[in-house]
Amino acid sequence: MPEDPMAVAARPDVSVIVIVHNDAARLPRAVESVRRQTLRDLEIVISDDHSTDRTPKVARALAEQDDRIRYHRLPVNSGGCGGPRNAAIDLARAPFLMFLDSDDELPEHACESLLDALLEDDALDLAMGAVERVAPGGATSTWRPHLVERARTIRGLRAEPGLLHNPLATDKMYRKAFLDRHELRFPVGIAFADQLFSTRAYALAGAIAVLTEPVYRWHVAPPAPPATVTAPPAPHLAPPATVTAPPATTTAPSATTADAASADRASGADQASGADQPSAGDLPADQRPADQRPADQRPADQSPADQSPADQRPTEQRPADQASPVDPAAAVRDRVAVHRLIDAFLDDSGFADLRPDKDHAFLTRDLAPFLAELPYRDEEFATAFAAATGEYLDGVHPGALHRTPRDLRVTLALLRSGRYADAVVAARGLGRPIAPREAVVGADGTEYWGAGTPDDPDLARELEIGELNLRGRPLTSALLRHEITALTPSPASRITLGIRTYDPGRRLPVGPAVAAVVIDPADRPHRTEFRLDPVRPGVFEGTVTLDLAAVTLPPHGYSGHRAAYVTVGRGAATPAGPLLAPLGLPRMSKAIGYHRGLAPHLVTVGPEGRGAGRLRIRWTRTGLLAVAQRRLPPGPRAAAAGAVRRAARLVGGDDR
Repeated sequence: MPEDPMAVAARPDVSVIVIVHNDAARLPRAVESVRRQTLRDLEIVISDDHSTDRTPKVARALAEQDDRIRYHRLPVNSGGCGGPRNAAIDLARAPFLMFLDSDDELPEHACESLLDALLEDDALDLAMGAVERVAPGGATSTWRPHLVERARTIRGLRAEPGLLHNPLATDKMYRKAFLDRHELRFPVGIAFADQLFSTRAYALAGAIAVLTEPVYRWHVAPPAPPATVTAPPAPHLAPPATVTAPPATTTAPSATTADAASADRASGADQASGADQPSAGDLPADQRPADQRPADQRPADQSPADQSPADQRPTEQRPADQASPVDPAAAVRDRVAVHRLIDAFLDDSGFADLRPDKDHAFLTRDLAPFLAELPYRDEEFATAFAAATGEYLDGVHPGALHRTPRDLRVTLALLRSGRYADAVVAARGLGRPIAPREAVVGADGTEYWGAGTPDDPDLARELEIGELNLRGRPLTSALLRHEITALTPSPASRITLGIRTYDPGRRLPVGPAVAAVVIDPADRPHRTEFRLDPVRPGVFEGTVTLDLAAVTLPPHGYSGHRAAYVTVGRGAATPAGPLLAPLGLPRMSKAIGYHRGLAPHLVTVGPEGRGAGRLRIRWTRTGLLAVAQRRLPPGPRAAAAGAVRRAARLVGGDDR
């Protein structure tokens, strides 16, 4: 029976489904982002997974404010995202729909842009765009930018299987008829439900439109501390030297740290170095990890190895639960479980030929973040990880493994073979220009990771690192490893570091070498030179004293962080690499008055606490300047900075 013309005319163009559970505080922001859409003819379906806080009251109040809002509350809690989404799909009245989580937002043109794309071609079943990722400190970046670098239409998943690296369901608009025709709904009762839903949608869609503009704003929750964090055993540190550092102490600055942090948020200073963002200035562009390079230098399908599993939101975990600790071993098991379901779908639906691409996404997207966190987990987790993944990894398509970055393959092989301490050493180099401590050349000339040639042929194949060309690289691009062996606080603003440099490719000349520790806040590099002396073949050691007060800051100060790095030699073309801190090193803070006291800062030195564990220096504005900048609107801030610069010159001509 044809539809009633009056009903067709009355229905909205798009239904936006906002799921919520116990998130009364953030729900209004999400809903308001939909109300602000440039596309006005839409409905907002708030689907509540039986919240027990003030969410029902808040949702009903929102519905009273706008007749486009409908509120639906599930009679019982479903335990995840799938239940409330499925219920709302059935309630949606529009021919097109989107999904929004209660802790996120839609950019104001999202609905209009996606709908326009879908209306241009009846063959399109869904349209997708960029995801703007907002770190806790306010820094923004594009999530998986290589997938949305150019606008295009994809005619079937086989034409571009790299889409499998984006498992999100929320950055897309779907034809409701497409979902209904294929009975495409979210699985309930499993974690990471988006992965199965998105894989099915990609495979079943006749055509997919890709837009370059942002269509979803993902607010990343502050990472929760692991349920158990153990101090790394001795093999994790740089043996045999010891680290000497006092307990973390803080000298009270002239204003509170909270005030300084608030001023930084208000001014927007150093947005690019928020706590969740890699520092673009930590290394020269061509020596940065792949995920931090310019788009034209980044492998098309590589996912950031130092991305925390917490950043990859378990989509079956409710938004309100994001700050809760997640059992990492259980998360690994859940990922394996959902991939078994995906494999079954691909096999049963005639898409088994996509398994190599799907398996590659599993290795680089799902497992890589857990391996990157290995230095911060105990051996019990490593054992649980190996048990949860072992059988499944045995069935991974060989083509997927061969496409996986070598550093990831090495770390995974070491972990699966029970070499936990070695796996931790390898994990600290994931996605970064960091050499192994040792490399050995076998009788046949093959180069292997570690101190000895593996007896097991399968392990030997995975530990081959000939592609790194450690011994054939020119000196200017030598792959080195720099580790702190000792840290001693010195008087005033100084700290003294013991540094060991590993040169497994034997590229450095025999004899003493000139090196420098480089700290680069606000793109103002500060070099402190020191001497590296050879202690045995391929290993050098030295001591350097850093004066934090001598680091150049802008006249108006700087709030943010930078990771220190090391260069060896003099001149522009010198090898550079991160400086790794002992994982158990306590943080130390010093109050330093830059610009002859006119720009006081609290400076904190310690390991970054994730990823490679580089030595990180964080500057926090304190004092009157921080308070003044917090209260000034953006325009006058520039004038205030100029006034501070002029004052600094009048005081002593020091423009540091």
